Amino acid sequence: MNHNILPKISESELEVMRLLWEWGEPMTVTQIRTEMALRMDWEAATIKTLLSRLYKKGAVERTFSDEQKVFLYSPLVSKEDYGKESAGRLIGKIFDGSAKKLVASLIQSDRLTKEDIAELYEKWGSDDN
Repeated sequence: MNHNILPKISESELEVMRLLWEWGEPMTVTQIRTEMALRMDWEAATIKTLLSRLYKKGAVERTFSDEQKVFLYSPLVSKEDYGKESAGRLIGKIFDGSAKKLVASLIQSDRLTKEDIAELYEKWGSDDN
């Protein structure tokens, strides 16, 4: 029962979103291209296309800066909300809707350390939560 269904973001679009989340303030296309050049071997046109798709999907906002005479891009989808939505999709598609199966898979594949498990239990394991 999703109250807000977030836009589906492709793997390539997700790379742009990661940059915007990490940057923490609105970015120009030039800033995005410069930073993405350090991460990915993409052409400028590819980055513009990804930004355009994200804008059309409602994942980013684009505002015009009169001062700088450029568009500034900011995420409308938070990293936390996207993570929760993605985890929910994964649980639904791969683990038959069972979060317990996901956690069991993480434990069996050694993705969760004993410290991770202890921390999770400390936060969520008591009957009070």
